Amino acid sequence: MRRRIGWFSTSAGFLVIAATTLVPIPRQAAASRATPIWCLVCGDYGGVDVLNNLLLFIPFAAGLRLLGRRTRTVVVVGGLVSLVVESLQLSIIPGRDAAFSDLVTNTIGSWIGATLINHRDQILFPGSARASRLAVMGALAWWVVQLGTAILLRPWIAGSELRPAWGRAVPGREPFRGGVTSAVVSGVPVPQDAAALSPVVSERIRRGWVHLELAFTSGGSAPSWSPLFEILARSSAVLSVEAVGRDLAFSPPVRSTALRLRRPALRLREALHSDPDIPVRLAAGERSDTLWAVWTSAGVRRSALQVLSPSFGWSLVTPVWYAYGPGVSLMTGLWIVAWLLPTGYWSARIEAGDGSMVVFLAIVPLVGLGIIPGLMGYPPVHWSEWLAGLVGLGMGRAGGRSAAISSR
Repeated sequence: MRRRIGWFSTSAGFLVIAATTLVPIPRQAAASRATPIWCLVCGDYGGVDVLNNLLLFIPFAAGLRLLGRRTRTVVVVGGLVSLVVESLQLSIIPGRDAAFSDLVTNTIGSWIGATLINHRDQILFPGSARASRLAVMGALAWWVVQLGTAILLRPWIAGSELRPAWGRAVPGREPFRGGVTSAVVSGVPVPQDAAALSPVVSERIRRGWVHLELAFTSGGSAPSWSPLFEILARSSAVLSVEAVGRDLAFSPPVRSTALRLRRPALRLREALHSDPDIPVRLAAGERSDTLWAVWTSAGVRRSALQVLSPSFGWSLVTPVWYAYGPGVSLMTGLWIVAWLLPTGYWSARIEAGDGSMVVFLAIVPLVGLGIIPGLMGYPPVHWSEWLAGLVGLGMGRAGGRSAAISSR
């Protein structure tokens, strides 16, 4: 059984690596050439790339270790596979970013995968004392992520000079086909030829006043993500409105930018009219931990609203850019379930019959979904997050009990 799992994990992991790193993206060739090969945290979303590159090689490495390869061999093989991938990206495959950072993080990910398998018995079949420590560590890790997300979703602006950009040309992306006619940021008009924004704008954003007003022509449907209006700190966008298809996405300035993670974005459905000459007026911003937008196109007024939550950490690290829409609750629920499954699993292996386990299992979601959001000034979380917490702990406990029975 172990060898079957090993072969599956190795094969599936290798296929995922190939699919995510070796598929050409010709439209991004110019952007990839501009990425320095020796950088460690590259680009606007370098933090996301580092995290995902660490995770990418874990299944592949874990499979090799299950097949009996030594840890040192697994790490060397993982590093060599990464070296081949980076070499192909650099010389043959267009539109892929080859970077020293990828080689380092992929190799570290291989070591993590092998190490997890080395300790698989302690992780999957721990005694009561070890299970107690693991359950507490799992709960603490989730609480730290919840607290960190609550901080990273706060309004923030870089200390460097801010510049507006109207329909900026970005390598590998289609230019916006419409045209911006006016822009107001946090109550301050922004002319098209402005070299820098007033310090007043930065100060208002730091105080939490994020408010954007735009007037522009639709430009019709956008074939890919196209920047319509941005505020740049150095060369990175800290606030943006982008078009894709008939939709827009508004992304405010938040602290996640400082770690080169993704910013939350609100999807504005059908904001662009099929007639490219139709004028559109848009007002959008962040207020009381809520993203909001109101727009008028062809005489039709629409709106969008999304209350932020410390459980939205997934949207800061997702490999692909995502704008909040109808699937937010599902994605958030899956994120919570994934975090709480291990804690529930380990809790089932603790020998405790005095009611302390019930108290522990009640405290875990109470702190993560009640106390942390409340202390950080967020509104009460959506009911689906509480349900996901219960499902995650319940599924984990069921799995823990089943594993305990099968191991006897």
